[in-house]
Amino acid sequence: MKIFTGFLLFFHSMLIFSQTEDYIIKKAFFSSGKFDEFAPVCFMNGIVFCSNRYTNELFNYSDSRNGANFRITYIDTVSSKSWKESTDLQGNVNTHFNSGPATFNRAGDTMYFSRNLYTNVNTKIALTDKNKLGLFSAVLKNGKWVDVTGLRFNDNSYNNTTPA
Repeated sequence: MKIFTGFLLFFHSMLIFSQTEDYIIKKAFFSSGKFDEFAPVCFMNGIVFCSNRYTNELFNYSDSRNGANFRITYIDTVSSKSWKESTDLQGNVNTHFNSGPATFNRAGDTMYFSRNLYTNVNTKIALTDKNKLGLFSAVLKNGKWVDVTGLRFNDNSYNNTTPA
């Protein structure tokens, strides 16, 4: 009974000291309303986020039945006015399979991100559900992300994802 009474007192005190300010939630200007977009992080003059939007102008719609793989996307939030102005990150981070989310070191010259372990379309396992997600790093050189390296604890038996 003492434990139950203690729990009630704790829960009641949480209600008393809970957040009192109201917030308004609005869709970000770069959200298309047609694609899955998530995991935004600040980078340079903008935001890097994951999206399954098609990058081909002829095929620019996806839904839950016909979705594209996720890509690491950048939008300049200072000069851009709509989601159409977003671009894939330059370099070797995006593949034909899932890439992202991503995060960056303090200097902004090293990125840590998630993507499928097998990225070669010719690899038989790359097209199966055994193609797990792993964590990788890349270095920014001359405006492109290069030197992609898998972290040592990646494993074919399980997923590693969402670096922070």
